[in-house]
Amino acid sequence: FSVKVIGPIPGESADVFNLKSETGKPRNIYISLDFLQKELKKKEAINTVLLLNLGFPLYWEERLKETLSFADLGLTLHTSEKEITLLGDNFTLGDGVIEAARQTTVQLKARIALTSVYIFNNVNGLSPYSVIGGVKGIGNEEIILSEWMAEDTGSKKGQTLRAEYFELTADGRYLTKSKIFTVKDVIKTEAIAEISEAPFLEGITDSKSISDWNSPFPVDMKKIRGKDELYWNKYKTAPKALVSLETARSFWPSRYSGVTSIKIPCADQEDVRKFKKGFLKNYNYSASGIRVRNVKEEALRSAEGSTDYSMLFVSLSFIIVLSSLWLTAFLFRLFLEARGPEAGVLLSYGFKPGTLLSVYIIEGSLIILLGCALSLPLSVYYAEFILSFLKPLLGESSSFKLYLEKEDIITGLISGIFLSLLSILWGVLVFKKTNIRALLAKKMFTPGKITSRPEVRTNFSLALRSMFYSGKRSFLTAGLFAASAFIIIMTAINRPESFAFNTLDKNSGAGGYNLLAKSSISLFGDLNTPLGRKKNGFTSYDSPLWNDVLFTGCRLSGTGDDISCLNINQPGEPRVLGLPDKVLNEPGFIFSSYGKIKPGETPWTGLKAKELNGTYPAYADANSLQWILHKKIGEEILVNGSSKIKVNGALSGSIFAEVLLVSEENFIKLYGSNGGYNYFLIRTKEGTEDEVIAGLQKELGGAGYTVTKTSEILSAFAGVQNTYLFTFQILGGLGFLLGTFGIIAVLLQNVYERKQEFALQLALGFKKNSLVRQIILENGLLLLTGLLLGSFLSFAISLPYIMKMHSRLNLALPVITLLSMLLLGLVSCSIAAYYSLKGNLLEGLKME
Repeated sequence: FSVKVIGPIPGESADVFNLKSETGKPRNIYISLDFLQKELKKKEAINTVLLLNLGFPLYWEERLKETLSFADLGLTLHTSEKEITLLGDNFTLGDGVIEAARQTTVQLKARIALTSVYIFNNVNGLSPYSVIGGVKGIGNEEIILSEWMAEDTGSKKGQTLRAEYFELTADGRYLTKSKIFTVKDVIKTEAIAEISEAPFLEGITDSKSISDWNSPFPVDMKKIRGKDELYWNKYKTAPKALVSLETARSFWPSRYSGVTSIKIPCADQEDVRKFKKGFLKNYNYSASGIRVRNVKEEALRSAEGSTDYSMLFVSLSFIIVLSSLWLTAFLFRLFLEARGPEAGVLLSYGFKPGTLLSVYIIEGSLIILLGCALSLPLSVYYAEFILSFLKPLLGESSSFKLYLEKEDIITGLISGIFLSLLSILWGVLVFKKTNIRALLAKKMFTPGKITSRPEVRTNFSLALRSMFYSGKRSFLTAGLFAASAFIIIMTAINRPESFAFNTLDKNSGAGGYNLLAKSSISLFGDLNTPLGRKKNGFTSYDSPLWNDVLFTGCRLSGTGDDISCLNINQPGEPRVLGLPDKVLNEPGFIFSSYGKIKPGETPWTGLKAKELNGTYPAYADANSLQWILHKKIGEEILVNGSSKIKVNGALSGSIFAEVLLVSEENFIKLYGSNGGYNYFLIRTKEGTEDEVIAGLQKELGGAGYTVTKTSEILSAFAGVQNTYLFTFQILGGLGFLLGTFGIIAVLLQNVYERKQEFALQLALGFKKNSLVRQIILENGLLLLTGLLLGSFLSFAISLPYIMKMHSRLNLALPVITLLSMLLLGLVSCSIAAYYSLKGNLLEGLKME
């Protein structure tokens, strides 16, 4: 049916109303409940009840169990003087219904009889489209005929006959099969009708005649005879023959139980009442999707986010913090050295070293307190700066804002003060080891070593040896640059390039499927055939466009949340995707973890295992498992209310990041099945993606299907990863800037301490420009050593990943960044070296 849009609902609440823990605005439309019930032909039917001030969910669950009826569960209960018959609206009964009925009959010490019905296309070429029943007590190769069918087919007891029937395949096709039976007996037609009863099937059981059937399977109306219509008028869906229960159930696809009714003997209405009460108590409501949820509590829990952003900030800012602490410690050492002569005089006058150190520590603490106080407003801008890089992760959502709390500000302030105090204590310890004589001579640190090696002649040799003038300073400075280079290179290597995804490669995150289509509405039949496309409303079902397109149907659960990195909320129950054997039997995708496999098996083998102790095997995307669900291989996860799945394997960088993966067989056990598919993996010829997308949007857009290139899906996931990595690169660059300030400080301090050495070189005939080049060279070597060391370590650690990666490695950005860092460092050193050697250095010889 169609509706007319009259306009948006005023207010923001209706616009963002969502019962799922997912990011972004939901696509809601609001229509009259009465109108919807009328169009769906389900008067008074509802599937959601909203409660205000829920209180205790367990209380409401108990009240719900007391209120629900068989009709609410899609069940019909027929009672007679001798027995109770339980039927379902979905033709076959689910495993949960069968199990609840079994438990109830055991408690009541009653017998239970499962029955099944199916339709034979013909028997010996006659009796077209006859309903047959399956019951206990008959051999698998035997058949009991009604008098009507025995007469129609001319069959007698002991004779054999051939029955044809349709077999429904997993992709929705009907294949004609046949089976040979031996006639065990012939009984009255009315007796068979009492033994087995067919449930309601819209389009068949509500038809006045066979010619009015609107069946899901193909019917050749030319084969319908007058006597067939007469039988229908008198007996409707009463079976014309009986076979064994096992045989009748085997005709049904494995995704169905094959049980169409359950019969329980009863003596009176008291037995009926006891069965009703016991069944409703034993029935697993949550497994059928009926459960009470505290939506507010779920929303508050999901608002905590799947990522701990406080720890993320600390991680991203690690290099900044490290650089700042090192710079603080080094500058405080320079501060103490400048006060060296003063300290020597005070100590010579009798001041105790402890008293003097306390004074300097107090001075440093006051400076730290002032600096931390001034940095508080700057820290807010810094947090906003980081958030500006993270906001693209949110898509349509605009609710990602910075909130400041007093406790966090106080904690950060105290942490900053504490770490800064630790850094200045390093300088104090060096100061404490210096004697009074050295302080008065202003020689707190090791004198120049270059003068002890007169054989050194070249600038390079001088620079190389001067690097070790202050070993600790040089080591720390080089280490700081190495850390910055390491971060920048590592993030570049782990940054997948969106343009480099080859989704037609089976050994990629897309498994060779370059398109993906999904909706909440299921499609039936095989879309790989013209007939299947025609049945699903394709107007261009026979177009050559579809000849080179492969559709692989999967089943996506209607409940659950997105567990990919695109959902910044903490997901509640994960969505589950059932993969067919067509995918599981074909090698493809990239696996980071899976169990042991035999030769000829694929990594998907572990997903095909049967349930163990009520737990089903599942796979997940490695990133979603670790960072969103915070689970590990081997751990269990609750789905569909109370069902458990165990993660036995993980994929790397896959298109399945938003779901958990199970086999189609296990999916049907978990969620049941309507026989259709609502999630399609699609493979096309290279270069035809856009044309196929346009065709599918035209044919399936009305059914709510969205068709997306898998390269775009992988790019979206990679975009989140790249955002974090790019932010990390920016912070690595900021760490480098602090390191640059550090190397300038080292340079200035070295020049200051070595004035006598440089003065001596000038006196021996060295030119000032030569000294400038020497200083630039020695600090440039320090800078280059750090950058090369960090780059080498990052490549060494990442080599196994580089060998296995399936996207192009783009090193242009890190190479340009490192060259820029080197150039900036050299320019800074050049300027500092030039200005540090200005003035009359020969005056320094007078201090010797």
